[in-house]
Amino acid sequence: MPQNHGFLCSTSSLFCDTLQAMKQISIDAYLCNGCGTCIEMCPEVFHLDESTGKAALVVPDPDITDEVQQAAAFCPEKCIDLA
Repeated sequence: MPQNHGFLCSTSSLFCDTLQAMKQISIDAYLCNGCGTCIEMCPEVFHLDESTGKAALVVPDPDITDEVQQAAAFCPEKCIDLA
């Protein structure tokens, strides 16, 4: 289900779907401490990069699901950005 982006999404489901599709996930490797919270919450999107000991994406451009949004919200270092 598309995320509600205020009045814009209440007027057009297609526009809301487009906004959701434009979002991307980025992980700030400097802030990430490798705790694994995101990996535990959403292993289909996040994994531990063995060379850095930091969180990384399983695939380059995954869908931003409710689980991904929760993983970002629960990240103790707030290093996951959904922009």
